[in-house]
Amino acid sequence: MSARLRSAIGRQIRPDGSKWTKSASGPGMEEPLIGNKMRATSISIWGQCLNLQDFRLSDTGTSEFQIVTLTLLSQKERNSVDGNVREQTKNAPVCNAAESQWKNGFERSAVLWIGFLHLGALAAPFCFTWSGFFLAVFLSWVTGCLGVCLGFHRLLTHSSFETYRPLRWMFALFGTLAGEGPPIMWVSAHRKHHHFSDQEHDPHSPRDGAWWSHMNWMFPRRGSQYWAQLYRQYAPDLLKDPSLRLLDRTFLWWHVLLALIVFFAGALLWDIPTGVSFVVWGMFVRLVYMLHVTWAVNSASHMWGYRTYQTSDNSRNLWWVGLLAWGEGWHNNHHAFQRTASHGHRWWELDVTYLVIAFMERAGLAWNVVRKPVILEVDGRSPTPQRQHSGRAAEYSSPPGT
Repeated sequence: MSARLRSAIGRQIRPDGSKWTKSASGPGMEEPLIGNKMRATSISIWGQCLNLQDFRLSDTGTSEFQIVTLTLLSQKERNSVDGNVREQTKNAPVCNAAESQWKNGFERSAVLWIGFLHLGALAAPFCFTWSGFFLAVFLSWVTGCLGVCLGFHRLLTHSSFETYRPLRWMFALFGTLAGEGPPIMWVSAHRKHHHFSDQEHDPHSPRDGAWWSHMNWMFPRRGSQYWAQLYRQYAPDLLKDPSLRLLDRTFLWWHVLLALIVFFAGALLWDIPTGVSFVVWGMFVRLVYMLHVTWAVNSASHMWGYRTYQTSDNSRNLWWVGLLAWGEGWHNNHHAFQRTASHGHRWWELDVTYLVIAFMERAGLAWNVVRKPVILEVDGRSPTPQRQHSGRAAEYSSPPGT
């Protein structure tokens, strides 16, 4: 391989090295990127690692590629391509959130829901039973690992794998029962987060305050028009699914149904106090735990931890969030390779969610699993944080993961 890679990506490239018919051109984009010795699923690029599997056409034929450049460009070439990126992305659509987040007051439904759950969890010391505790642990795994991490995040948001439609709906239902909002709302907000990660329009960046990124970002009232626009812009694929629209309309009723089920299970199999314990621990304590663990990915994993990849945001790999959130805490890995099914890239980075996906694949229940890319070394150097170039990350003109 040449000691200096001079080419910038100016066209869409398949993993096998061939090109799509649609293309974009700009300064320094004349030379082909992939030759006989450079075929791979990924390359290390300026400010971020790029998965070539993300280069595809949407169902509508719209270009979904990211305009990027290689790490080893000279500063002159880098500035030239950077200007071209800004020119092509300056009109990228964004949701017009109010400049003052609080000018319309509080979102009463969010305040009441989250406040109600925290108040209910206060009864936990008075209603403790070991059966209630283990029910909370089990339901946390079902609704958190299978529902949010696997279903909402890796399946619906990033299409990290494919599965049968009934399983897709089941995982979406499990995620709904995690109490973090209905699936289309969750996916829309998360895709917007990736679009503007730690930038001005990021819904929950610690740069706007630690508590803002953790939970306060959900409390300002934005109005139905804002959410309708967010849905249309960031989750048009999910809006086509009637089962997901049903979960959006009936979000609260599924929690009422589950609360009744766990209460009568405890009351009939044991006694009424056990039924109450099942509700307090299996619903309130579990939901509060789920909320704060997920929020910690948005807050703590953008403030503390180590960085394996040099991305344009402040995403971090944080071990305790990785353990508590079933692998979601390896957040820098995820921001570097957003569609990759596995978030743990080193042997100690345990990713329980990916273990479930791997099991499903072996059982024939999952396919087209997006693997961790093979990163090309340049002159024997691997893209470690110390050796990667800093700079602007790839920009894009459409939401990621759609």
